[in-house]
Amino acid sequence: MRIPVWLDQCAQDVRYALRTIRRAPGFAAIAVGSSALGIGACAVIFAILNFAVFKPLPVDAPGHLMSLSQSDRRTEEAGNELSYPDFRDVRQARAFDGIAGYTSLLPASIGSQSDPQRHWGTLATANYFAVVKPGFAAGRGFDASLDDHAGAAPVIVLSHDLWQRRFAGDPGVVGRPISINTRTATVIGITAAGFRGTDVGLVPEFWIPFSMIDEDRVHRGPVRENRQRYWLTVVARLRPGVDAQAARVELDVIARRLNATFAGGDQSRGFHLERAGQLDPRLRRIALMLFWVSLGVTTLVLLAACTNVANLLLGRAWARRREIAARVALGASRARLLRQLLTESLLLALLGGLGGWIIAAYVSSLLGLFRTPFGWPLDLSVSLDYRILLFCIALSVVTAIAFGLVPALRATRADLITDLNADARGSATLHRLGLRNGLVVAQVAICTVLLICTGLFLRSLQSARGLDLGLTSRNLLLLAFDPGMDRRPDSQARPLLRDILERAQRVSGVESATLTTGVPLTFIVSNSRFVPEEGANDPQTERVHTDIYAVAPHFFATMGISFLAGEDFRVDQPATGRRAIVNEAFARAAFPNQSPIGRWVLGDGTKLEIVGLVATAKSRTIGEAPRPTIYLPILSEYSAAESPRGVTLVVKTTDPAASYAGPLREAIRRADPSLAVFDVRTMESHLRDAFILPRLTWALSAVAGSVGVVIAIVGMYGVISFAVVRRRREFGIRLAVVARPREILVMIVTQGSTLAFVGTAVGLLAAVGLTRFGASLLYGVNATDAVTFVVVPSFLIAVALLACMLPARAATRLDPADVLRSE
Repeated sequence: MRIPVWLDQCAQDVRYALRTIRRAPGFAAIAVGSSALGIGACAVIFAILNFAVFKPLPVDAPGHLMSLSQSDRRTEEAGNELSYPDFRDVRQARAFDGIAGYTSLLPASIGSQSDPQRHWGTLATANYFAVVKPGFAAGRGFDASLDDHAGAAPVIVLSHDLWQRRFAGDPGVVGRPISINTRTATVIGITAAGFRGTDVGLVPEFWIPFSMIDEDRVHRGPVRENRQRYWLTVVARLRPGVDAQAARVELDVIARRLNATFAGGDQSRGFHLERAGQLDPRLRRIALMLFWVSLGVTTLVLLAACTNVANLLLGRAWARRREIAARVALGASRARLLRQLLTESLLLALLGGLGGWIIAAYVSSLLGLFRTPFGWPLDLSVSLDYRILLFCIALSVVTAIAFGLVPALRATRADLITDLNADARGSATLHRLGLRNGLVVAQVAICTVLLICTGLFLRSLQSARGLDLGLTSRNLLLLAFDPGMDRRPDSQARPLLRDILERAQRVSGVESATLTTGVPLTFIVSNSRFVPEEGANDPQTERVHTDIYAVAPHFFATMGISFLAGEDFRVDQPATGRRAIVNEAFARAAFPNQSPIGRWVLGDGTKLEIVGLVATAKSRTIGEAPRPTIYLPILSEYSAAESPRGVTLVVKTTDPAASYAGPLREAIRRADPSLAVFDVRTMESHLRDAFILPRLTWALSAVAGSVGVVIAIVGMYGVISFAVVRRRREFGIRLAVVARPREILVMIVTQGSTLAFVGTAVGLLAAVGLTRFGASLLYGVNATDAVTFVVVPSFLIAVALLACMLPARAATRLDPADVLRSE
């Protein structure tokens, strides 16, 4: 079969490009490495976006599986859960084959009584698997005709991960009864390896049907039928031939009917429908902010890489000018030469894209190592799929055109007589290398912006670590357990808490011990609104939005929170009369310029007497404004329904706290062998995890800044070295006639430092405008921090001078006789 001429010529171009690259391994390594760093950085960001938005769920016909949530037309907020009565009404919609509801993050103790372990699972309607349609490694899903009804035999579906981890992948576990809290359930199925539920990042380890709703301490009983209690996440599968827009129209009709019936005609509430498996709409604002900041940083890295490769190709085109002129003299057309040079650029870029894929794979695997402080089953590991591969290929083609077209056009603009007679007599100065100098200035400017971002985030991280959190972390150990997990009545859980507290205090080396339903800086805290008793009937009196902790005596002394007035809770606290301790932020909001001691507040159906006042400590995040907080006595007020994440034993020790984990775990087991102890960590470890946002932003900017510095140094060194080579004859003559080596050195360094000064100045101006977009991610540091804006340019100029010194010193060591003899 005859091969088309164009295809044969393309094959020739590829073979010639490979030979050319092999003859210049140093050039190829720098070009490919620069491209790989830029493409890899962008690929990581795209992989995260793919994970959160584009990647379909591993289910049958994922495009037909939709997420259905409640929305507010006034605020345009979506993603809110539905109440169970609303869920029943929505199931009447005819646009769907099926609608299923579930609640994630259901804690349960699974396994034997001798080795209890807490796991997080999902309580779902029995048609959940029929609607979602995941694959199964073994067994089946729920039976919609049986498993939703009260009194149905308890059943459980295990995730593939839990099956491998707790049951060693034993296929015989299907059909076998296992312990879940205090009851026994039959394992009926194992989900496929790739299925991790329908919520991005959350990894449920088991599923149980609504017939076992008693295992959900928060939503069992009358709460289930409360139309004002929103707790159900809903997924729906579209009927064949029905599109999402038609379904939205029907849902809008249902919403208007429900609003007219139950909301007094208020039509602000509606339903939001989108493809399932995307990031929760309520998290998208902060996620988009992080995404755009990250995308901006990685785009700068890619631009720096492209300018560096373009600079290398310009120098290489000058070195090959005789070759190109000879090919033109022999009849090669400019189009043919352009195609040849662009083929070389494309080959370099594709090799860079392969390197970028490898970098992205490695960095993406590291994302799963980040821990959050709230102990939920999160998995942020980002896997690469064909979309990331296509992205790397597409970006390689774009970068090949971006950094290869201009050098190719300049190289093919041949002056035959000049280029065929070209030798080393070039005497062009740095000032006449306009395009290459412009690229170096661009590299230094981009590097300046990246390093200023790195400096700001580093200063932010240092500032965050130096913030007064209002509490201590030295020699504190945290051990979590859940007395309500096995459906133990609250009346029996409270004596158990006292027993555990007393046993912990008797452990040798323990200075103090306390209990709490929430450790500060876990992002998520129970909350409600409170109002002073005297203003309860006044609609003008502002309700104070308040975080709520239930704590044991000595909590404030153990945590290092200053006690300002009143009294602490006591172990022998009477069960009658609800008492509370508040922080300064609450006192200022509810009782400005007054003492809160002895005052009463109302909220969430309760009346509380304030008996103590403590200093304000950080509650949810390190960067928050002071949050009003109320502390309740856990030994008399503990409620399993209000403590879904369990209870944490906080112990202050005389020696490093980690060494006390064994004795304290044993103390809890002696109080109740069926209790699962989990999330055992020191307070220092907890605080490190609480700093995840500043650590992430600093890590990203530090990597990008380091890459930018390397690229800028390579670019500066390359352009100065290129100029020295071109002016070798000139320098030889100068040294032979009148110039001293020091004068040559100063001349070259001065010209190079001019580029550095110009690039730094441009970068500073750009940084002033760009850093304000990331100002919300900074802690205690202004976006135009003077220290950063002084140190970074100074460092960059010093590095640039060093990059100029190496080729400059080489020029001063030229032997005039050898140079002139070679001419």
